[in-house]
Amino acid sequence: MRKRLGHVAALLAALGLAGCAADPAPDEPPSTRPGPETRPAETAGGERPEGRSPDAEAGGYTLEAMVGHINGEPLYAEAVLAPIAEQLRALAENPEVGRSGFERRARELIRGRLRQLVADQLLLGEARRELSGREKKGLERHMKKKREELIRKWGAGSRAVADKRLRAETGKGLAATIRERREAALVQRHLRQQLKPRMEVSRREVKRYYRRHREKFNPPAKREIRLIRVESDERAKRVEKALANGTPFREVASNPKLNTYKPDQAGLFGKSVTGDDVFASEAVNDAIAELEAGAHAGKFRLGGAWAWVQVAEIARPEGRSLKEAQLEIEKKLRQRRYRNLTSEYRKRLFEQGSYRRLSEMARTLQRIAVARYLGPKETE
Repeated sequence: MRKRLGHVAALLAALGLAGCAADPAPDEPPSTRPGPETRPAETAGGERPEGRSPDAEAGGYTLEAMVGHINGEPLYAEAVLAPIAEQLRALAENPEVGRSGFERRARELIRGRLRQLVADQLLLGEARRELSGREKKGLERHMKKKREELIRKWGAGSRAVADKRLRAETGKGLAATIRERREAALVQRHLRQQLKPRMEVSRREVKRYYRRHREKFNPPAKREIRLIRVESDERAKRVEKALANGTPFREVASNPKLNTYKPDQAGLFGKSVTGDDVFASEAVNDAIAELEAGAHAGKFRLGGAWAWVQVAEIARPEGRSLKEAQLEIEKKLRQRRYRNLTSEYRKRLFEQGSYRRLSEMARTLQRIAVARYLGPKETE
């Protein structure tokens, strides 16, 4: 029971809800039931509970201290502080942070972790309450099969071997792995029942998305454009004559006596020019839109000079029709709706849930973190 809340965060990550769990939640409501007082853990014979580190005790508190409750289940300091232990240790060892800086940043880390734990556990509690006796039996049969699969995969049929290998490679034993998967299946079923009726995407929504993102599904052509530009009428005539005689556009554009625009780059204007409004001249833009690869047009008046343009190359990415893109759009819209609905559902659970106020739990956890990583405040 004590480590259960510590495992719940993983189930939303497995469902793709980790981002949702970390979303800002509304400030905690008053608890609808009194929360248990924070107390240090007691162990028989002065022995440390299994899995605790030698420095777990600090300042009269331990990582086994109960700091609150969520839906009637106790919440222990270990479930909150263990996943952020490395961050807290790094802060404590950084001389530039200082004691006040540690306290402030530890409080931020703790509140974020608390919000995630509360959200996860409230959601899991709802999933458990909605489970009927018949569904519970079906779930147990399903999990029995999953357990057998895990034992075959990780232990070649041996439960002990599977447990040992899982602990070595994932940090969790067989029982904890089964519990997480059971909880994940519970939450999946619950969210499917709660949200599926509102997950449908209409044909109208698909069409609207396609229209608003037309360039994504029909990318514009990319053109390599070259430009010849001269200021004098005399040079313009020489350019006209050279092009009329069949001199390649690139050769003319490379001649500094015939072209004043980047002759060292053969008049290169751009290699991947998109769109139809390339120049300020509508006539030039219209000509470019009609040109095929290798063709040129001119002469035009452009910015007080004479100009010729060539579309040296055209790359036309393959587009997709609405019919071809429909399934992708539907999937994207469903995912977006799922995130929004899940966020709304979580906020409602926060408003209706029963748990000790986050601010109270956070203060207790901050004291534990400060005592453990910094020790008592030095007195002058």
